[in-house]
Amino acid sequence: MRRWLGLGIVLALAACEPADPLARDRAACAEAGRASDERVAACTRLIESGELDDAARAEMQALRGDAHHSADAVTPALRDYEAALRLNENNARALQGRAGILLASGQLDAAELLLDRLIASGEASGDAMRMRGDIALQRAAYTDAIEHYDDALAADGRLALAYAHRARAKERLRDVEGARTDYTEAIRIDGALAEARAGRCWLNVMHEGDIATMRRRRWQLTRRTCRRSCAAACCNCAEKNGRTRKPRLKRRWRWSLAIRRRCSGAASLVAAAATATGART
Repeated sequence: MRRWLGLGIVLALAACEPADPLARDRAACAEAGRASDERVAACTRLIESGELDDAARAEMQALRGDAHHSADAVTPALRDYEAALRLNENNARALQGRAGILLASGQLDAAELLLDRLIASGEASGDAMRMRGDIALQRAAYTDAIEHYDDALAADGRLALAYAHRARAKERLRDVEGARTDYTEAIRIDGALAEARAGRCWLNVMHEGDIATMRRRRWQLTRRTCRRSCAAACCNCAEKNGRTRKPRLKRRWRWSLAIRRRCSGAASLVAAAATATGART
């Protein structure tokens, strides 16, 4: 009887213990779909709570960096990633976040060092491997880029950007069918990815000269879809600017350049619309 009474007292005391007061902030800080200002506020409370060890604080700093970066606040994001790496030089989230910002600003060597550290640690995500491929792509090392994109897609087969960028590398190597397959797969995964839509359109125009074919198919598109389709905008613009088939080879580059220049404004507007609202069409 005394044993059961003692057990009851222990359970009652355990039930009376307060719940983790930081649990709600931990969840909000890590929730990628939450508004960035709410995430930043939750992460800040955790960082300033004094209850975290160095490893946990580094993770919260990196998460706050992600929240800043998602709101295009690059400078505070960099500060948070750097603070996280001072606390834990191998924090995977901070390494990838800082590398992404450096890559976007054209600092390929600095981004490469961070990504190589991350990959060597064995904690690299598929997106980190995709960024490593982007570095090789910008250096015109197309075969190396494809290998990195292969690794990225082996880690995460839903990376539409990896398919789109691998398509660009294949196109540079004149693997037209491989590039078209990758662009199509990127669009299947993310129908609003304007980069893949525009890339596939130009691939068709420049390697098959099928503007006339696409014009014949245009009736299948609703007017609303036409306004939001990079392919439709690109090919419609090409038609309006004078040619429905490619000229002879020696003039082909001039034709391509003229079309790109004349259509760049329209393509940018359509790409922005596709990114913002394409998922709803």
